[in-house]
Amino acid sequence: MRQLHSHGCADLILVSISLAFVSTSPKLYKRSLRASRANCVHSRTAVPYPERVRGDGDGWVVSANGAAYWGRHGAAGLLLRAPRPDGSAAVLLQHRAPWSHQGGTWGLPGGARDSHETPEQAAMREAHEEAGLPADQLTVRTTVVTAEVSGWSYTTVIADAEELLDTVPNRESAELRWVAEDEVTDLPLHPGFAASWERLRSLAASIPLTVIRES
Repeated sequence: MRQLHSHGCADLILVSISLAFVSTSPKLYKRSLRASRANCVHSRTAVPYPERVRGDGDGWVVSANGAAYWGRHGAAGLLLRAPRPDGSAAVLLQHRAPWSHQGGTWGLPGGARDSHETPEQAAMREAHEEAGLPADQLTVRTTVVTAEVSGWSYTTVIADAEELLDTVPNRESAELRWVAEDEVTDLPLHPGFAASWERLRSLAASIPLTVIRES
């Protein structure tokens, strides 16, 4: 997810209130938002997100039932596989920074899509921003929509690398780790990733872990 630097209190409120709270108590959320705005002094003070909004996809989509989803044009994440020394597959997981939504859980590098991006382009960009992964060392194998509500969707892009690539975490990551597929569920997973993992693993198992480079 691209990081935010708020230019006003409304942005700070949106990124700091739990989405669970938004989903389960939309009326209370709206009252709190109005009250916070009334008492807010607009300034460029520091907020938990260290950078300005950089893309037109950054922002929340609120569904009819009050649930909020990140990405004005949807979102995408990268499920990257690479062979371990024994030939079995490992996947790259992101340990989300404590300040982020669902901080402390494990999931995929990813974030909001911009209006001009395909899911593949968005996932590759996010993987570069959050993990330092170079796109020219990744081979996209397939994509799958793993979450969808009216007006919003999350697409998981499955890709392969020839080896367990080195990673460079940004401030959104407490850690980046190559994890054996059998050990993924041993970690406290982001709820969205947890809901889609078995489906993703089954789909990935049908795709040989091979990387073909263009000469």
